[in-house]
Amino acid sequence: MLPTNPIPWPTRWRRSPTGFSVCFMIFFGVAAAICIAAGFLGFPVAALWTPLFAGFALATVAMGIGVRRRSARSVRTRLQPDGLAALMFPYSLRLTVAISLEAVGLVTVGTTFLAAELLGALGGDAEAWFGVAVLGLTDLLGLASLYGIARRRLVRGAVFLSPTGVVHRTWGADTAIGWDEVFAVTPEERTVATAYGNGPPAQLIRLTPYANATATYLPRSLFWRPLRKQADHTPLISGTVLGVNPALVYHTLRFYHRHPDARAELGTDAAVRRVRAGQVLYPEG
Repeated sequence: MLPTNPIPWPTRWRRSPTGFSVCFMIFFGVAAAICIAAGFLGFPVAALWTPLFAGFALATVAMGIGVRRRSARSVRTRLQPDGLAALMFPYSLRLTVAISLEAVGLVTVGTTFLAAELLGALGGDAEAWFGVAVLGLTDLLGLASLYGIARRRLVRGAVFLSPTGVVHRTWGADTAIGWDEVFAVTPEERTVATAYGNGPPAQLIRLTPYANATATYLPRSLFWRPLRKQADHTPLISGTVLGVNPALVYHTLRFYHRHPDARAELGTDAAVRRVRAGQVLYPEG
């Protein structure tokens, strides 16, 4: 069990306001409910939008609500992609389900409206070809995502800590870096600008390599993967997508980076007990 005191957040991270996320959750949740009701009332085309809106609503919950209250119950020992036992911090399961729903929504909506636009274009409506192009790309993205999920090229992400290094598995790519190649573990914050002002801050964990070191990067999907430059030079972990409190992941990475003698326990139950007991926490500096 984690200590009853809150896990200390890095000073560079601000507290994420939940109002922004709650508004979006309500908006997309209501939109999904309306689509379901319209389907029962005899408007089946409206019901096709349900997976897309439901996915957006669930993603908003997964990434913006209760981030600091996430427990360490999902922290456990698992095999990382190369088969080595490691301490695992999984991505949010809600987010994985949300992305899958969005992929289904892209296909249902894209295919239906693509067929309608295509019939119009073949009937002589020249302007309909623009809609065919846009909807075709939308449909292609959704189909590619579902294909990747079926082939396990798109999987639930996780952060793995083993005695040899760190593996960051995202939705569509893996990035690995050895402990001896990491110069520093630092917290960062990024704010996305919107038409209505800045959005909520996103908590990031950067693993900065030494000047002559690079991370190993293995993409699994053409569409869903981070930029190559970022993966090679500055591995970043987004705290909002994790299934645990991101501050706990930051402190754990920092602890094992600064204590090489303790890395041998990574991949064993001893590391899980240490993390769940909060024995990786200490002041910044």
